[in-house]
Amino acid sequence: MKERLKKFLRNLDKYSKSTPIVIVLGDRIAKWQGSASRLMIVPRSANFDLLFYAREPISFALETKDKFIAQVTVVPEDMMNDVWAEVYRRVKPMECELVWEGIFRKKAVFRPSKNLRALAKCIHGLRPDNTLSNMLISDPLIRDLMTKLRPGDLYISLKSMSEVDTYFISDKEMARNVEAAYYSNPQEITWYITYVTILVRGPRYREKILAVYDLMDRIALRIKEMCKRIADDVTSST
Repeated sequence: MKERLKKFLRNLDKYSKSTPIVIVLGDRIAKWQGSASRLMIVPRSANFDLLFYAREPISFALETKDKFIAQVTVVPEDMMNDVWAEVYRRVKPMECELVWEGIFRKKAVFRPSKNLRALAKCIHGLRPDNTLSNMLISDPLIRDLMTKLRPGDLYISLKSMSEVDTYFISDKEMARNVEAAYYSNPQEITWYITYVTILVRGPRYREKILAVYDLMDRIALRIKEMCKRIADDVTSST
């Protein structure tokens, strides 16, 4: 009885220092730091390396939005070579975002990132590629999870500049020029999966958090599989 009481008190102390999202994810987390409104999570076993969470105010509204960003490192800086640089250039046009189309029965589709159209003015021959979009929307698990989470905004993009560059970007034109330079000489292949929604505390709160985690994990897996296939193709053609 005393041991059960001690265990209960330990758990109570742990949860009192925790946050709702950390409590929901539980054993899926290896370690975390932050607060209820801003978190960095290291997963115990997932296809992404880090999960960032932020609760942010909505302009001209009393509500807040919930933003999740999964970092997916496919090739770290110390493993980059000519093959992976070519892979980066092939997958850059595959950046995409989720769009809900239709009037009465909305359908989820992935469209090329709006940033690609602007970037194409700086990079000759850059054209949107639907390979990743088609792969994701044809995955039954991804479709099911997106249906559970709707409505929400989903963006899938590549790291396109160094951390140092981000401090000196002063406008969109400069950002596009920096991205164009990075495209020519990529330093790593790291993807970011960003999901933005409004989470309402209620009976489905836990289900929604787990669905966000599972959706990002599945997308990360498909991204890694795609990059591996493209790397094999580049290697065989050289």
